Amino acid sequence: MTQISSPPNIILSLFERSWGEVDWIIPVLFELKSRKPDWKIVVVFSPDWEKFNPILNNHTLNNELNYIADHIVFFDGNSIIIPELVYSEQVKIILKDMTSYRPYNIIHKQFPNAKTVAHPHGGAVTMMQEYSRLRNLNYWDEYQYHHDVSLVTTESSISKYFNLIFNAKLSIVGFPRFDSWWIRRLLQSEHLLNSQEFQKSKLYKKTYLFIVRGPMREFPIYVFNYVIKSVAQEILSDNNNFLFIKPHPRQNINHLKSMFEGYNPKQWMISFLQVMQIAALSDFVISVNSSSILDGLAIGKPVVEFHPFFQPTEGMLIDSDGCLRSVFDLLNLSVYVRTREEFKSLIDDYFNENSNRFIWKNQQNNFRKLCPANDNASQRVADIIFNLVNDEINNNISKVYTGISPISGEKKFFIENDKFHFQLKRIKSYTLPINHILLHEIAQIFDTKIFISTETFNQFMAKSASKIFNETHFIETASDLYQPHKFSYLSDCSNINIYNSSNILKMLLPSIDKKVLFWLGSHEGSNFTFKNKTNTPIIEELKVIQKYGNNSSIIIINNLRFFQPVVITGFEAETSRKFPDIREAVDLIYKINPDYKILVLGDIAIAFPCSYIQNNQVTVSNGVNACTISRIYGNDETKMNQVIEAEHLISNGLSKQESLALKELYNDYYSLEETTFGAHYRLWNGLILFGEGYFVEAKNFFQKTIERGLDNWRIGWYLAQSAFKANDIPFAKNVANAVAKVVPEFKPVRLLLEQLNKL
Repeated sequence: MTQISSPPNIILSLFERSWGEVDWIIPVLFELKSRKPDWKIVVVFSPDWEKFNPILNNHTLNNELNYIADHIVFFDGNSIIIPELVYSEQVKIILKDMTSYRPYNIIHKQFPNAKTVAHPHGGAVTMMQEYSRLRNLNYWDEYQYHHDVSLVTTESSISKYFNLIFNAKLSIVGFPRFDSWWIRRLLQSEHLLNSQEFQKSKLYKKTYLFIVRGPMREFPIYVFNYVIKSVAQEILSDNNNFLFIKPHPRQNINHLKSMFEGYNPKQWMISFLQVMQIAALSDFVISVNSSSILDGLAIGKPVVEFHPFFQPTEGMLIDSDGCLRSVFDLLNLSVYVRTREEFKSLIDDYFNENSNRFIWKNQQNNFRKLCPANDNASQRVADIIFNLVNDEINNNISKVYTGISPISGEKKFFIENDKFHFQLKRIKSYTLPINHILLHEIAQIFDTKIFISTETFNQFMAKSASKIFNETHFIETASDLYQPHKFSYLSDCSNINIYNSSNILKMLLPSIDKKVLFWLGSHEGSNFTFKNKTNTPIIEELKVIQKYGNNSSIIIINNLRFFQPVVITGFEAETSRKFPDIREAVDLIYKINPDYKILVLGDIAIAFPCSYIQNNQVTVSNGVNACTISRIYGNDETKMNQVIEAEHLISNGLSKQESLALKELYNDYYSLEETTFGAHYRLWNGLILFGEGYFVEAKNFFQKTIERGLDNWRIGWYLAQSAFKANDIPFAKNVANAVAKVVPEFKPVRLLLEQLNKL
């Protein structure tokens, strides 16, 4: 009898149009194939990669995959057809970039038994902001739920990713793309040695690699054009120079070409080789903020980062002094320049015979600390994959655990020496579920055993709360968000109650006679979740709590940034999202209990009985008190002196830690820059900048505050002062005169006008 061989095992590798997958998947595929040559490797390109896209056809990615893959298929948006597939269980492993998700849900449904291994885009040098913006959507949570192992590069990555990847195990593997055997393969490949780039590199005295990305919102076109023109003018003005241009996969190639059309076409070319290949042909590497900086360093080349940062991006962090800096600059991996003059000076110095080479040696030393030269990273990933297939993962990879908050970087928020001290800290991030540490501390200090949330339902917040409280209740009506039967993550939580009726609160509260921690969400999803004439049910919820609730309960209101006047922009989805004024919510809280203390902690407000302060169980920093006065009483003319005093303290009297927290508050929500929301975060950032002497920057922030609807006369007063300090005298006069007409009795503005009129 003829023996029928069993169908081959299959590995799927998903490629969306970005570099993240190239960073690690291909060397891992080579390692897997060398160990299991009978396994089939199927490469799946997302619709982003057009089948006959010239970028793909000329890309090192395509060349290497044609060598290693048994099949290359294109995902059509509904399913994939795989040759040699007999039954779905053949697909054992799915390899993907951690942040790519568009085809993954459909593919995972098609192959539900496959194990998923994910790796962060760009090597996990910094937390991806794009990823954290998606954090609160349950369909995204469900994708992460199916990740069996998430790979991180270094131990320092753990604290950044732990609470973003709630379910998958984490394993530290290093950088597969920097395995020395893989770099040798790239540099010795016929694809490189037979390329035009290789020939061009021999013809010129100096060759440069320029790694380009942009423009984008955080890197507007006029800044992008400035960088392009500066590099072109400095490099191509010398006939002995040649410039390789490596575009980002999402780059507008036609716009990029148009920027170089005025220069000798023999001196530059756009290349689609892998970054390390082009870097090997170059004497000097220039990059904007990009993890490709690491590729240049891996080849041992000097790398300058040329990026006049306009707004925070995923590669930007705030240092201990509150300055916006590139993560590569903070790690001493880049030599950073902002202007054409700085760029020219650096290049001239590097090619000078008497140049001090210390900065370039330091660059290399720091890179090798981050990424020691070895051949082991791909092997580690392969070991993990085979352990997964053999169901040995629990024995071979220990679960990584940390008690450190990924938001604050600390093990605690407000508890100090058994006391609870409210101070300004970064306690949440845009759309991330509230951290379990904060929930635990509030439950502990206020002795609450019952948790009720009307926040947009999030299974991970539910899981955390179930471990802290005896009873947990979640109210959500949006069917796309509330589907508890799908959340196997919650299957072992018997104390979670999920309701799909907006009327449940008035039915639930009469049966509860104990203190409750209420977490009231703004339901900013507009048409997606609860909606009424004010777009949020918070006012109705507070009325129900007043009627049926316990007046010693703790009340938290989330997403305060939405509770402000709406500026009519013409964009219906934005201007229709009208929220109540914060005073309306505050007045209702005082009706629940006139003895409540209300505090503003960045983007949330918390109310609790004053007795906790009177008994010295809770203390409050001056910074929290100042922000509370500024936020709650901002347009109450009877409180205006108090408001101005509070905002003066924000400008001049905060500790370094609290000033940094307010800067981070603005930076967390910078993506709202083009919307009408978050005006107070711009105001507070402007006040701090003014106190630090950055008057031009402060002036810009005060203008943005007014544009976003916070147009009280005192903001005009701050604007006039910053313009005066910035020596913009005509503008300062106009603004000061406008303020004087509104509040002629306000003596400081009259004194300022006297000074201005003398100039």
